[in-house]
Amino acid sequence: MKKDVDLLRDARIVEVNEAQDMMVVVFEDRDADTSGRITLFMALKPALQIKAWITRDAQGLDTRVDLTEVTPSEEPDARLFDPALKLERKAR
Repeated sequence: MKKDVDLLRDARIVEVNEAQDMMVVVFEDRDADTSGRITLFMALKPALQIKAWITRDAQGLDTRVDLTEVTPSEEPDARLFDPALKLERKAR
């Protein structure tokens, strides 16, 4: 298992569907020895937003995660999308 996953480097898009205000994108692992898959469900309106995802593991078992009651911020911290940077964890 990789610590950092880059979908452009580590996965290939195998399916894209758009219906009404939703888009579904399916990625598979590029590594032939791994049969992992992730399906992203995204709302297109009023803005692009991930709503859920399903991961399929090597045994063919699915795990679904639904995002509910999401409160978007004004502007996400760009460091969240830069794997080269490490964010400091705040003590709770």
